[in-house]
Amino acid sequence: MKKNILIYGAGNIAIRHVQSIINEKSVNKIYIFDKKKSSLEKISLFFCNNINKEKLFFFNDKKKIKEKSFFLAFLCTYAFNRIRLIKKIKSTYKINYFIVEKILESNISNFNKITFNTKNIFVNMPIRNMHPFRLIKSNLNSKKVHVRLKGENWHMICNSLHYVNYVSHITNSLVKKIIIKKLGRPYNLVRKNFIDFHGNIKVVYENGSTLNIISSKKTKKHFFCLKDGKKTFNFDFKKEQLSVGKKIFFCKREYVSKLSNKFFKSLLKKGRVNLPTFDEALMENFLFISEFSTKIKKKSYIYNIT
Repeated sequence: MKKNILIYGAGNIAIRHVQSIINEKSVNKIYIFDKKKSSLEKISLFFCNNINKEKLFFFNDKKKIKEKSFFLAFLCTYAFNRIRLIKKIKSTYKINYFIVEKILESNISNFNKITFNTKNIFVNMPIRNMHPFRLIKSNLNSKKVHVRLKGENWHMICNSLHYVNYVSHITNSLVKKIIIKKLGRPYNLVRKNFIDFHGNIKVVYENGSTLNIISSKKTKKHFFCLKDGKKTFNFDFKKEQLSVGKKIFFCKREYVSKLSNKFFKSLLKKGRVNLPTFDEALMENFLFISEFSTKIKKKSYIYNIT
């Protein structure tokens, strides 16, 4: 039986998700909702020449979506009040599986308002599925590691949780504490009304592993360096190269659309996907947002991260 898909939010990430599944024979209809007509027009134009464009249905009014049952929902909205939105969607539609974006939630008051069943909700932190990071995990000798992540304008607040979760995954150890040691002034992102920060974040895990995250205007390098005893793995994001000791491998990371396709097929076949569950990502997200909230000078900044 062909599957109906719900895409909630019609930004650039939504376009990548649609790319991943529109040509799948197992997909029946793709329902795309966004309040902004301009966003819907943009995504419609993007797929105007696709041979399967008749699968796409666009809505800026939720009440006009007559279909109430979906195999998969991609939640691509802003982070603020996302937990409340998940609850609302679950009360309106029957959704077999969710894939929601990180940051999972940026409104700290919503973390104690989870009254819905979180089973089959996955958070789109896919680094564990990317080639260089799969290689690192498969070649580890120890569960206790020390990691340094450094780059320039790589959007530290927006993207740090990807790496916080990845280190937890490869060490099989929960996050013990997150400390924002330094937070610079906000800078504007290309995405209108959104900001990010340079700074330094330290993450400590229960097994003693550590992750040191740095974003700096003064560096041109962007790397992920992991030390496993005497063994060192270094991934250069710009060159797409992984070095292990003196050996160097070309390791291109997979695009979002390729990974989303992989996740869709995995859910079809196995009913599970290699992503953190809602419950697994929740505490990391809570600790991160709690610490971030204490460091920002203006409380309104919390609305402007994504």
